[in-house]
Amino acid sequence: KLTKADIDGGKLLAAHSKAGGVVELDIELDLESVLQRILARKRTISSVFLVADESGQPLTYWRLRTMFDDAQAAAKKKWEDAGRTWVTWQRKDLRTKNATDADTLEQAQERLAHTDARTTRAHYRMGLKAKPNRLPQR
Repeated sequence: KLTKADIDGGKLLAAHSKAGGVVELDIELDLESVLQRILARKRTISSVFLVADESGQPLTYWRLRTMFDDAQAAAKKKWEDAGRTWVTWQRKDLRTKNATDADTLEQAQERLAHTDARTTRAHYRMGLKAKPNRLPQR
């Protein structure tokens, strides 16, 4: 439930529900672009929440999940209609990817809001880094 107050000094303060810590995300590149689009969006009802429904209330986990699942199903159909093979992935994969993209164990620990580096070391592999391919701009 991010609010406009969570944007502070070029950082987005995000609380981890799993670990209970707060992570300061630098507002740059893609995150900056997304936040600019969110803040510029016209709303019929003003809200302090960055992601809100039509009545200004924060979107619940289940509403977001349903919206994501619907979008994923539509993308899968479009992909398969074009004769391509769809690769299934889960939202939890994003958390793991965020950790494994870190350059150091300490950076992964910060991203995951772990209080103990042993937790990070036990669950996430830090190996060789490869640059991901960028999706073509449409």
